[in-house]
Amino acid sequence: MTANIDNLLSFSLEEVSQFLIFLLEGKEYAVNILEVVEVIRLVPIVYVPSAPDYMNGIINIRGQAIPVIDLKYKLGLETTEENENNRIIIVKLRNYQVGMLVEGISEILDIPHQLLQSVPLMAGAAEAKYLKHIARLENRFIIVLSLDKILSGIETEELESLQLPLI
Repeated sequence: MTANIDNLLSFSLEEVSQFLIFLLEGKEYAVNILEVVEVIRLVPIVYVPSAPDYMNGIINIRGQAIPVIDLKYKLGLETTEENENNRIIIVKLRNYQVGMLVEGISEILDIPHQLLQSVPLMAGAAEAKYLKHIARLENRFIIVLSLDKILSGIETEELESLQLPLI
């Protein structure tokens, strides 16, 4: 199902959610805006010895240590090369604030619920377990992530072992 501008304008507010659209390897991904605390420019990331492979390190935001994960690495893609376009999306993930390193931010977009499709079964796709929906808008596919699945229970325990403050 594709959407055109007339169709998008006809949906009521109850049938629409806002998503933060960001880029990884030139593809558009999204998280629900209600899960986002803030978006910041890339700041120095401090390496933490014994941190899990998917974790870049921690950043200091207003005196609070926030772990930063490389979302590309987590999704089974190559690691993110840091540059001036990178952003860190701070999200609430279970009891923690976690930063997700992304290649860039595209926009905030209202997506009608009826355009959110189930994720097709993709045999062997490791990142498929992190996907919640796929939105098809005109000539665009936007992959909506399930933040609850980004960190498993074991990975949450790893964060707890770093003794970071709870929110």
